[in-house]
Amino acid sequence: MSISDRLQELISCKSDIKTAIEEKGVSVTGGLSTYADAVREISGGVSLLPGTKFAYSDCSEFPWYDTSGMTDFHLMFAHSKVIKIPGYNTSNATTMSNMVQACTELKEIPLLDCSNVERFEMFGQYSYPILNIPTLGGFRNLGKSITDDRAIAAAAYYNVSFDRCFTTPQSMVNVFNELYDLEANGRDLLTIQINSSTKQNMTDEQIAIATRKGWRVTVS
Repeated sequence: MSISDRLQELISCKSDIKTAIEEKGVSVTGGLSTYADAVREISGGVSLLPGTKFAYSDCSEFPWYDTSGMTDFHLMFAHSKVIKIPGYNTSNATTMSNMVQACTELKEIPLLDCSNVERFEMFGQYSYPILNIPTLGGFRNLGKSITDDRAIAAAAYYNVSFDRCFTTPQSMVNVFNELYDLEANGRDLLTIQINSSTKQNMTDEQIAIATRKGWRVTVS
């Protein structure tokens, strides 16, 4: 197959994906890079019952489910052999605590919506192994719903800690880029704790992405 034929095949495939998304009632207004977010907005699929967990599963992949109504993602994939977290709709999630603790095979987490997350602590506590996850898509509006005084005081450990996750500088930048802008919204300072080895590989300018938004960056 020639390069021209391959390009034409890609164009046709892109058009078919766009049509399939729009047939589900979700408009596609941007380029190909926006398609993943558009898919996450699709509702009406098979919904997971509240409290559903995949913890301790031997599965490395999981099918797409409609999770738009779920609030509790606590221990969702803990101790499983998942390699890539599905791009589930987490827009109504209030807790992701220990969501991927001890997932030692995990290599990728896509962009997840944390607009309503009050409790993050996704990677587990000090009794669990540090996870080497090369690709983090980011966590949209992380910190927006951390508002009560006790949570703010304990934020470095309980809410926005990445100390159990070793990742690449670019993936940490992805996280910083999606953080809720505390400074712009007149919010109190919050702390984001990152793995010390990750921070060693980051530049001052990369760290400043978070500090300019009113976040204090510390290491474990």
